[in-house]
Amino acid sequence: MESKHFCLYPIYMDSARSLSEGRKYRKEICVQRPRYHEIKNALEKLEIEYTDEPSKKHPRDFFNSGRFRIKKEYGRLFVIEGISQTIAELRSKPGSSEETSREKQSRGKAVHGVVQNGVYVENKLNLVRKKKAKKKK
Repeated sequence: MESKHFCLYPIYMDSARSLSEGRKYRKEICVQRPRYHEIKNALEKLEIEYTDEPSKKHPRDFFNSGRFRIKKEYGRLFVIEGISQTIAELRSKPGSSEETSREKQSRGKAVHGVVQNGVYVENKLNLVRKKKAKKKK
C-alpha cells in the first residue's frame, strides 16, 4: 500500500549539507539552513495542505526538530522549489530578518571553533590544547 504523503525535514532542503549528510535535493533548489518555522510560513503562503509534526527529528540532524507530511498530489519538486523561492523572498525583505542572537553576535567577528563528531563546538574561552611532551631517547 503506497502512502499518499511524503515527509519533508528541514535537512532535506539545506544547501549547506552534502548528500551524505542528509540533503535530498539539488543545491540549486535548496536554501541555506532552512528553519522549521520558515518552511511552515512558506507552506501556508503557498496554500499547500500539510501536517506538521514539530517534535519529530531526523536521525542525521537530531538537534533541529520538525517534520512536515505533504500530500503527493502537489508533486515533490514543485513543493520544494516553491518553498525555497518563498523562503528566499521572505529572507530578502528588509526588516523581516530573523537572525538568532548567536548569528548577530558572530557577525563581523571571526568565530573560532572545532568540529567534533560532526557537531560544531565554539571556543568562547580561547582554550588551547596542551602539547604533549616529546619523549627523550
